[in-house]
Amino acid sequence: MVSLACSVWGRLSFRRGLNSPNRILGLSQPNLAVTSARAIDPGTSLRSSVRGGECLSVIAETIDPDGRPVVLDPDGWDHILHEHRELAPYREEIMATVSAPDDRRPDPRPGRERYYQRDVGPSRWLFVVVHFNEMPARIVTAYANRKDPPGLTIQ
Repeated sequence: MVSLACSVWGRLSFRRGLNSPNRILGLSQPNLAVTSARAIDPGTSLRSSVRGGECLSVIAETIDPDGRPVVLDPDGWDHILHEHRELAPYREEIMATVSAPDDRRPDPRPGRERYYQRDVGPSRWLFVVVHFNEMPARIVTAYANRKDPPGLTIQ
């Protein structure tokens, strides 16, 4: 069974493409607005955070080694589950990889960083990409990889 999780706040502003959120969600009060709506697995705990004046649903949060807050939001988790299904049981390990990585390096895309943790997850390395151009920073993808991070020298 899948439930619908929604963040509701302030005036009318709707994102993520549902044509008539008030009709679909049965909202009749004109001052309520849906900022996000998506199917979330039962048992997933959602918290709210505010980023740029917009309400943000948060599935998990951590602090990276530099003390920066990092969140896993429904968009990031949906991407991970859709593209890398094998990581579904490893949400806690994904967050731990960001907070205490074995290796980390800049991503080719500006404003992103790559975090690696060895012998965690379904393969040799767990790889997580975090986007820092917004606060809080957010996890955009994660996947398992057998190859060592580029340029890694193990002593």
